Amino acid sequence: MPKIIPFKATLYSEKIRSDLGKVLSPPYDVISPDGFSQLKKLHPNQSVRLALTEDANDPDRYLKMKNMFQAWKNEGTLQAFETNAFYLIEDNFTSDGKSKRRLGFVALLEVSPFEKKEILPHEFTLSGPKKDRLDLLKTMRAELSQIFLCYKDSELTLEKIHESKSKEATLLHGTDSSKVERKVWAITNEREVSALQNLLKRRPALIADGHHRYETAVNFSSESKYVQ
Repeated sequence: MPKIIPFKATLYSEKIRSDLGKVLSPPYDVISPDGFSQLKKLHPNQSVRLALTEDANDPDRYLKMKNMFQAWKNEGTLQAFETNAFYLIEDNFTSDGKSKRRLGFVALLEVSPFEKKEILPHEFTLSGPKKDRLDLLKTMRAELSQIFLCYKDSELTLEKIHESKSKEATLLHGTDSSKVERKVWAITNEREVSALQNLLKRRPALIADGHHRYETAVNFSSESKYVQ
C-alpha cells in the first residue's frame, strides 16, 4: 500500500505570508491564458510563475522557471520548513450556497505504477501534458503542484488530529483568488505521523486530481539517471 514520509516543505517565508492569498494559484491545467495574466498581477511572487509561462514555445521556459525558483529561495521569499513534517490543510468554501469544509494533508509519497494497485486512477491521460511536466520536473527538480488523493477511513484519523491542531496557531493562512480560505498546520508529533503512515498502509488511494502529474512522477522515478 502507499508509503508516505514527512519532509521539509519549501514554503513562503514570513515576509510573504501576510499576502498568502495573493500568491496561491490553482493547478496549472485549469488556468486559462486570461487567468494566467490575472494571477500574475496579484503579486510579484505569484506561484503561477513557477508553473506556466506566457510563451509555451519558448525553448528556455523551463530553465527560466528553475532560475526564478532558485532566486526566490536565495532572496528569502521561499524557505524550507525547519523539520520533517506532514502538513495538515483545512479548506473552507461555499458551494451551492452552503458552507463546506475539506480536510487533507500533504506528504511525500513513494510513487508506483498503477499495476501495483497502490494508487488507483480513474481517467486516461495525454502524452503532451506528461512530456511538458516531465521536462519541467527534470529541469526544476521540484514538484510544485500537489496530487490530490482520496482514501477511506472510518476511524477518522486525520479528523482527530485536526481537532487538536485547530486550537493551535496556523503555519499558513490565507484566502485565494477562488475565495477558498486555506489553513495549514505542521504535523511533527511522532505518534500522529505514524498514525497517518499506518492509515495508508492498510488501503489504496484514488487519484481525484493530478493524473498527468502522477504519471509524470512515475516516469521521472523510473529514469534512474535523474534520481539523486
